[in-house]
Amino acid sequence: MKKIVLSAVTLSLLLTAFAAPKRYTLVTNATSWNVSTNWSPLGIPADGDSVTIPENKNLTLSSDLTYSDLYIDIYGALVLSGSNMKILLKSVSTVKVHTSGTLSGSKASQQLVLGTTIIFKGDQSALTGPVMATSTSFGFVPFIENTILPVKFISFTVVHNMNGYLVHWTAEEDNATATYQVQRSNNGTSWTTVATLKAIGNSTNTYSFTDKSAATNTIYYRIKQADADGSITYTTVRTLKNGETTPAITTLQNKIAVVFAQPLKGNVTKEVIGLNGSIAAKQVVSNPTGILQLPTVGLRGIYIVRVSNSLGLNLAKQILL
Repeated sequence: MKKIVLSAVTLSLLLTAFAAPKRYTLVTNATSWNVSTNWSPLGIPADGDSVTIPENKNLTLSSDLTYSDLYIDIYGALVLSGSNMKILLKSVSTVKVHTSGTLSGSKASQQLVLGTTIIFKGDQSALTGPVMATSTSFGFVPFIENTILPVKFISFTVVHNMNGYLVHWTAEEDNATATYQVQRSNNGTSWTTVATLKAIGNSTNTYSFTDKSAATNTIYYRIKQADADGSITYTTVRTLKNGETTPAITTLQNKIAVVFAQPLKGNVTKEVIGLNGSIAAKQVVSNPTGILQLPTVGLRGIYIVRVSNSLGLNLAKQILL
């Protein structure tokens, strides 16, 4: 029995020693490194891990830290505090202060040490990026920031169909995006995440989710977009009233999308009309529902989109292609 126990303990120690490195992101303004709830995922960074202090987040430290292997990305603020506070990093570590980041302190005894080199003292002027320090740089040196353009939401629609509420959006330049969260509210104030989708990344991507659990007369949706560095962006809010039938007109990559929140019976005509009154494109659809696109190949400029039927529907919107 003792041999089995010892083997289990040894295996546990080996698994711990060779655990895969993690990337921790600061999720709140904090004054302590060693509080697990300050980080996502929940825990405390260990040797071999990467740490990100996101933009608009501050980490103020007054207790010493010692690591053999740590990678620190500062997009927000790292503040050295206390009388003799020191961050001691072995030579295999890296510290990056990005364009939006700062490293600061107030006393010479507050130090950031990499290997055997003191790379920052608290009595120096606040350090701003982009600068980085490695084992071979002997201090902070400038680097070229690998700037990734922020995500752009091309479209965001909500449609009520027989399966539930279809939330549909298209985003481009989402290389830096980690996740999209579909959030729902019954009052427009208190929000609940009903789905989390991992970003595809690269170029333009379309996402959708059907919310089958919503049951209210008026419902609100938005998309919460989270970058890998912890930055958060929200879309505008989409409001949908139960029983609402008025279509919505939007543009999507030089195409026109007409969103039918509820199925419409009969024939519906979609037209693209030039400012001179000529009809540039036209489609007639029967019993439309969901999101229907109207191709506009070769059309550029300002047009009027009209959606109509014989039952009194007459919706028009000016667009730019």
